[in-house]
Amino acid sequence: MKRFLFLCLALLPLVLSCKKDEINFNENDLVGAWVCTEWVTGGNEPLANPDISFEVKADRTSEFHFGAADNYHLTWAIQGDKLELSGYDSFQKCTLKKLDKKHFVWILTYDDGKQARASFTNLLQVLPGKWRIESTSYGQMDITIEATGTSTWAKGDAAPEIIKWSLVFGGERAYPHIKWEGVNVDFADSFDIYDVTDDQIDMKSASHLPVTFTRQ
Repeated sequence: MKRFLFLCLALLPLVLSCKKDEINFNENDLVGAWVCTEWVTGGNEPLANPDISFEVKADRTSEFHFGAADNYHLTWAIQGDKLELSGYDSFQKCTLKKLDKKHFVWILTYDDGKQARASFTNLLQVLPGKWRIESTSYGQMDITIEATGTSTWAKGDAAPEIIKWSLVFGGERAYPHIKWEGVNVDFADSFDIYDVTDDQIDMKSASHLPVTFTRQ
């Protein structure tokens, strides 16, 4: 009995190590509208908020955008820590280092052995919430964005305005723009997104005026 107990205790670290090494990401967490917040290639300095985005759909199709010109239609699947992408040879060796509903990090390994590490943020998960708007065109306002596609804008004692919103890809940049449409008011604009963190988003309106969202 003592010998059996000793053997079990001796094998326990190996069993725990194997379990720790098992990686099972949830495929549903990859679905979303992702913008690249950092790209690092080899020994280069990190490139913050490069104009790269990744639309991922539940039907296992996706579109990867490099700037406005380069768009790749890909199919995807997750096997362990591997993100299997077909449709663009440079993405054949892709390892996921992190994945939750708001963020993911991958490492691309190219045929010559060089690697690129990229971090992404899911705008569909980050945008919902309460924000303070700072803008030369709109002044200071409070906005509550709902995941359902509506938002409430409030400024001082004025009656709040209900505005529909949606993310639109395919403009002059890989990053999407937020399309705004008034429900009961005459309002239409679009904000091009440039810099993204969980708590601040820097944009420009259709008239090229700066707009900043700061989370409240």
